[in-house]
Amino acid sequence: MQGVEYSAQDTDLTVDPVVRLFPVTTLGTDSAPAEFRITNSNATQTRTLGALTLDGPHSDQFALGANTCSGVTLSANGGYCTVSVKFHPTSRGSKGACLLIPSNDPETPTLTAFMANYEASAGEAMRRMPPVLSALTIPDTMIPGQTYSLAWSLAGYHLNYSSVMALFDCTGVAADCGANYGDATRFAESGTLGPVSVTPGVWQFNGVVEQRFNYAWSFTVPLKREDGSDWPAAGTDIVIRFYSTDDIDQERNKGSVSLMVPGNLGTRYYDTAGRRIVTQIKP
Repeated sequence: MQGVEYSAQDTDLTVDPVVRLFPVTTLGTDSAPAEFRITNSNATQTRTLGALTLDGPHSDQFALGANTCSGVTLSANGGYCTVSVKFHPTSRGSKGACLLIPSNDPETPTLTAFMANYEASAGEAMRRMPPVLSALTIPDTMIPGQTYSLAWSLAGYHLNYSSVMALFDCTGVAADCGANYGDATRFAESGTLGPVSVTPGVWQFNGVVEQRFNYAWSFTVPLKREDGSDWPAAGTDIVIRFYSTDDIDQERNKGSVSLMVPGNLGTRYYDTAGRRIVTQIKP
């Protein structure tokens, strides 16, 4: 009969904890130090540690504190040392790093512990629900040469959004007119707009209340189409699309914008994909 196998550690050196999550911490300040304990479980042989370091994509967001481990020799059968690490965030978002523990242990020459930050409720809420287009005021038809005030609202959990409205001339163009922001059919855009007002919404996630970001843009309909021709006598459908960007994207110099998906705006604002708003320009 085969012998029974048991779970057992397969290295002399161990680190406890292997994973440490740091609390939500104000930018530019230190968290309370978290302690890691490195233990030599070899019954007869000592183990010597090298210099402990931090590594990983966000290692600059963490810092070593009190350290009795770098260069120390741990006695056999339970010799241990401790090192503390502090979380010092300088920007928002998820952070992760590794504590590297080199040694002369032939089985594990570099022992590793992983560190990350807890996600704040506001960050989790923003991740769970991107902003949606929640309100819209546009005329059903627009007349060349006249100016219209167009207004819309985004609902989301982030601290700040900017928005762009773009209009596409869909005269004689297939159903995918305006499918991309860079389409040649785009004939007008608002540019990046900040909200004219921000009001509390009604949705909540773990105590975080979503916000309604309200925008307005005055648009004068061109007398002629982009190519200089007259607007068709029967009028033409134009597609209006809405885009958003947040201040995290702006801080990272990300120039991209995200297409907005309409919320509860009524059936007359939907195309078959539920993402396109159509109105008309009539001569």
